[in-house]
Amino acid sequence: MQVVQIGKYYSPVRGGIERVVQSLSESLVNEGHQVSCFVSSYSLFTSAETIKGVKLTRFSTFFHFFSLPMTLWKKKEIENLKPDLLQIHIPNPIALLIYRNVKCKKVVFYHANYVGHKWIQGLYNYILRQSIKNYDVVLFSSEKLLESSAGILKNVDIVKKVTPFSASYLSLNNKSDELAREGIEAKISDIVFVGRLVKYKGLKYLIKAMSDVNFSLAIIGDGPEKKSLLELITELSLFDRVKIYSDINDSELKLFYQNTKVVVLPSIEESEAFGLSLLEGLSFGKSLVSTKLNTGIDGINVHGETGLQVRAKNWMDLADSLNLILKDSSLRKKFEIGAKKHYKVNYSSECILQNTLM
Repeated sequence: MQVVQIGKYYSPVRGGIERVVQSLSESLVNEGHQVSCFVSSYSLFTSAETIKGVKLTRFSTFFHFFSLPMTLWKKKEIENLKPDLLQIHIPNPIALLIYRNVKCKKVVFYHANYVGHKWIQGLYNYILRQSIKNYDVVLFSSEKLLESSAGILKNVDIVKKVTPFSASYLSLNNKSDELAREGIEAKISDIVFVGRLVKYKGLKYLIKAMSDVNFSLAIIGDGPEKKSLLELITELSLFDRVKIYSDINDSELKLFYQNTKVVVLPSIEESEAFGLSLLEGLSFGKSLVSTKLNTGIDGINVHGETGLQVRAKNWMDLADSLNLILKDSSLRKKFEIGAKKHYKVNYSSECILQNTLM
């Protein structure tokens, strides 16, 4: 089958949508499908390469408008492939609009509601409603995300289904792991955060919490908030046990997950609709700490079973929960067992992959 993926960015950019696009593309290749992936570039130039069998094209991007890339999406290039299936990952309003009339089965992966300035949000939702009705099915990562989109997609006649994501792309060979281990062991931390360094991730609250948590934290990712976060780390004199790593590959990331004790996600807005790093933590059987946002992350981190949930924007709650898990090995063991069971029962990569091809 000829499959086309449309995403926002692709590896090495580290973010939830990017990880799903990468995981799905590589899994489809492994199943014998021909996969072409088209994403935004961080430059004015279009580039093409093949990564692990995925034919990747990064279209030129002129600028960003309220975090949305203004990319020169090319419809003809996709149509020339004569795809059997097009899978598009949103929020990505311009691409959604441009590719709505491509002649094939079209699936929308609804990662999150767009949250931003009121008039931008209104414009985005209008484009969404006008475009999405030309697609065949919309897949949501959780029941809560489906429910939260009900007002936005009201009166839009389209099939809607819930299909959780997977973290199968972190199944790497032992050789890669051994090579990655060199130089990484000194960076291994008690607590790990993975994701883009943007405001809605709530990292300033996590860093403040570390003032009362006498353990080490690795923040893995990059983004516009990096400079201010580094300044906060220095201001609070936490530079000896709070580190930011922006150049970690998948083999190295696997080692961080394998050796950490807690995976944390302190997000503060509903833009965090799923929380893929929590799912990655589950797949490694790690205790989780996350904020309660009434989104899909509540289903990944089941309070009292796989970890603890705390109030958003409350660094004291974060500190208390991290200390409780890190200082109580029996409680941590309980959460680790719960995490493994929860992942196995609810996030089978085989089942998820099959659902995306329907």
